[in-house]
Amino acid sequence: MGKHICHVDSNGVDMDIRAFRIESVPFVEPEPGKIFEALGSTPFMLVYDSKAKSTYLGIINGRDGIVASIERAVPGLSFAEHAATLQIGDNHTFLVPYTNAERHSRDLFADFLGMFAEGLLGLLFIPVTEGVVAEAKMTAEKNLEQIGVKQSLVIQGKMFNTSTQYELFSESDEIMVLNDILSSINYSITKNGIGYRVRIFYSSDRADILDYVSSRVVVLSKDKGRLSESYIKENSGNGDALVFGESIAGRFFGMYGAGKIEHVIRTVNPRQIGQLDVGSYVSDSVYKTSDKVAMQPDTLNLGCIISGLPGMGKSREAMCIIDGAVSLDGKPKVIILDPTGEWEDFAIAHNMHLIKLQSDSVPINLFRCPDSVDIAKFYADLSIILSSAASAGPYREPLEKCMVNAFRRVYRETRNPSPSKVIEEINDSIIEMHAKVTNAGVKYTKHGENIKSSIETLVEIISREEYSERDGIIIEELLDDGVVFCMSGCSIRSKQFMYSLILNQVYAIASKFDNLGDDRLRMIICIEEAQTVLKDPESPTVEDMRYRIQDFRKQGIGIMLITHNPLDIDPSIRRLCQTKIYFKQGADVSKIVSEELMFSYSEEDEVAKRMCRLSSGTAVLNYVSRVGAERRTNDTIFISTNGYLPHEGGKNRLPDYVSSKKINVNGKIAADVTIRYSDKMDKLSDKVKKIRNVRLKYLGYVVHEDEIRSNPFSVQMLLGRTYCLELTDERFKSIKSYSIIGENNIVLEIS
Repeated sequence: MGKHICHVDSNGVDMDIRAFRIESVPFVEPEPGKIFEALGSTPFMLVYDSKAKSTYLGIINGRDGIVASIERAVPGLSFAEHAATLQIGDNHTFLVPYTNAERHSRDLFADFLGMFAEGLLGLLFIPVTEGVVAEAKMTAEKNLEQIGVKQSLVIQGKMFNTSTQYELFSESDEIMVLNDILSSINYSITKNGIGYRVRIFYSSDRADILDYVSSRVVVLSKDKGRLSESYIKENSGNGDALVFGESIAGRFFGMYGAGKIEHVIRTVNPRQIGQLDVGSYVSDSVYKTSDKVAMQPDTLNLGCIISGLPGMGKSREAMCIIDGAVSLDGKPKVIILDPTGEWEDFAIAHNMHLIKLQSDSVPINLFRCPDSVDIAKFYADLSIILSSAASAGPYREPLEKCMVNAFRRVYRETRNPSPSKVIEEINDSIIEMHAKVTNAGVKYTKHGENIKSSIETLVEIISREEYSERDGIIIEELLDDGVVFCMSGCSIRSKQFMYSLILNQVYAIASKFDNLGDDRLRMIICIEEAQTVLKDPESPTVEDMRYRIQDFRKQGIGIMLITHNPLDIDPSIRRLCQTKIYFKQGADVSKIVSEELMFSYSEEDEVAKRMCRLSSGTAVLNYVSRVGAERRTNDTIFISTNGYLPHEGGKNRLPDYVSSKKINVNGKIAADVTIRYSDKMDKLSDKVKKIRNVRLKYLGYVVHEDEIRSNPFSVQMLLGRTYCLELTDERFKSIKSYSIIGENNIVLEIS
């Protein structure tokens, strides 16, 4: 790390300067003393490059690892390797500066980067040995004594009292400077014995830089020369030249033009307590250490939320945790709901079952009740979760009652009902409760119309060939190897129903677990974009999740909720989840969620500011640990996540499973439909003669509508499925209707 810049002095001695651009600085400017202490007796310089608008730390003949020592000593200060040669030139003007505490500004040369279009201003800090420091102390004391005698002689013969003489002596500029220097030297002697010679240097032809520096500091002397090994040696050993202690040398120390400001949060070191590696400890929220942070697997049973803005590393962190979990002895069963396709490579790398919903035509009966699960509880839960997904608003409870009424009839006969039968029964229940059947057809109430329209997306899903079959994959048989449900092919509206239908299957499977899993991780349920089902605080799904998280702990089931905004998860659920991994958040969100985190040494406002500025791959971790039978809440810490990379190889196990079970789906066909009229067209009614269009309906919902351009005409349908086919006029008003079964050739008789 660092760019080597070598100079050869007049004696032919190489001078190795490693230059590092200052990339970030703490929000609260650090005391220079910590940097001086880390550098020790190594000469160094600060170079302000007005063209690059950056500050560089140049370390002269330094030891390896010195920059890392500085970063450890000053949390929030970081360096980047210099990308190009730092041309500091050969002919310099060197100034010996001084500034007192009253005049000193912490941003002494900050505006240099903005005032000059190009040019370098350098500050050279040359440490001197204890002997030179002691000699400088004696020189300062001797000069003070001599000035005191001189001042006493000047006032002889005048009528001044003792206090007036004291004021004259102590307020002399020369005495105040010497006292300031002597005080700084005395402090350095008691601390580490190191003093400094400070030199300001710039290109000799830049009189404008001299004017600038002279307006900010007192220039005690000036000479010209070349930055070289011999110049540094001469100034480190010469006892006659002016020496500053650390307190004065630090007045010249300023780091400007850094790329970012780091808000440093003091943190408590993490407990090393588990087998699940979640990242590395970031000390004081800014300094990345090599200390691994690990959790016990069973802490996931207490619920986990991973949240942050897009691109910050949420999914990668979840993958890292689950990858570690499935590598343990007695690996847990894994179910992942993936809305975007991010987990596809993960599934293949781990030889899991990858199911691309609404994309790869894998048959699933989403209404199947798993074996040994209580049927009444299954369909009661199903009615709650589906009515929530339907977003039926004030009609949600009536919809739930309609579903319960329908499911009661359906599941009385079988655990594995036909999906079309389920929809038919729901429609019949809506008619029973919210409609009237007349000679002209069915007339729905306002409630009935709204309830019916709220499940149109569900009907569209069930209309697909892979979800209309009675027989399909059995999800619980896939769990030992793990299963990823990818929903990247689903529409936004259908995702809510797919989440709900899959989760109900998972919840039913989980209900078969006993309550002896408190200290084990038996199963992980990972839900990406969890706000899809858990955002509405009035939703029965949210209330259901509250109870499930508590039950999951006893059953050994870990639930992992991933979302961009933690506020999209109902607060009651966030409170129950005791592991929180928060990446960068927006300012409004950070202010609220910072109240949920526990930092013993920092205020919530400071935590919120820091969370707004987290870089990708860095997160806040709120966690618990187990000590024997006791669970302990720990101080929140910052971690650098591991950045999971998928393993090579692997495959999707699902095709082999489908093949071995001989699961088939009736595919789509293009049926040729022929209208066969009576031999005597003149006897047909005028109404029949107005047939212009065809409408295909399934489960009472339109699935196809088109103009009849020829006879026969083609209609897409599923082989063996029962439809209602209507012939309509130019205004799509029904003229004739038929009940048909999907096959290649269909004949419609009109007489």
